[in-house]
Amino acid sequence: MKTIFVFLLLCLYGISMQAARPDKSDKIAPRWKNGVFPKNHDNSYYFKVAHGEGRTLSDACESAVLTLVGDLASMHGVSVKGTAIEKIKAESRDHVYTENIEHNYTYNLDFDNFKTAFTQIDIYWEKDKSGIYNCWVLFEVANNADKVRFQEVTFTKKYGIRGLAYSLIPGVGQLYKGSTAKGLSILGGEAALAAAIVLCENTRASYVKKMREQPAHAKTYNSKADNWETGRNVCIGAAVALYIYNLVDAAIANGAKRGRIQSGQKYLSMTPVMGTECNGLALTFHF
Repeated sequence: MKTIFVFLLLCLYGISMQAARPDKSDKIAPRWKNGVFPKNHDNSYYFKVAHGEGRTLSDACESAVLTLVGDLASMHGVSVKGTAIEKIKAESRDHVYTENIEHNYTYNLDFDNFKTAFTQIDIYWEKDKSGIYNCWVLFEVANNADKVRFQEVTFTKKYGIRGLAYSLIPGVGQLYKGSTAKGLSILGGEAALAAAIVLCENTRASYVKKMREQPAHAKTYNSKADNWETGRNVCIGAAVALYIYNLVDAAIANGAKRGRIQSGQKYLSMTPVMGTECNGLALTFHF
């Protein structure tokens, strides 16, 4: 029982560990950072992620741009250095980045033997203990700089009814939304509570059996049986409470940022909403 209790404490810690941190732009890394890009039906461009670091967010983003251009140049069998790098920095000079504002900048770079165009779609950054920014930038990169049609991408952290549906199995809704630690903690917590319920009930039943077999010690066994029954009921209540939390969290809590290309299609979406002024479902018309 002590082992189960320790495991439950670890699960509770896992549920709470994903609280918002000031050293990250989002508490959960966006899906595109791991290569899950919005569905693209336009062959004039493709998605690419570049990483950079620096003392300031602007320096880190500029470093990511330089990394991207270097990769693109390498794909064309050329190198970018010297005056070419100064040209990129000049293009970036007016691009000022702050932590709480979204920045979308488009670059059109024409070198002697290399031409490219790309637009910045989204940024995710982390700041380490020494104050260095690590920045990942999502770009739309032209296949042909002269014939590209960059598209608008919208992002959301809401998963609505689908997240709730997945959460019918405890923790799976959180795993689907990218909250891995929280999802595994909820799943492990429910499993531990189920094991505790079975243990308490079996122990209670064994003491009830001993009461019948050893009437002389019936009072002692009855007291112990009552204690284990109380423990079983507490575990049942905790399991129900955790399951309800699992459903509510999967329905309304933010998940990993995901993108969607504006296709011009019109559709309705329904999302659970909970706040200080109202609770209910939000019906949204997208166009």
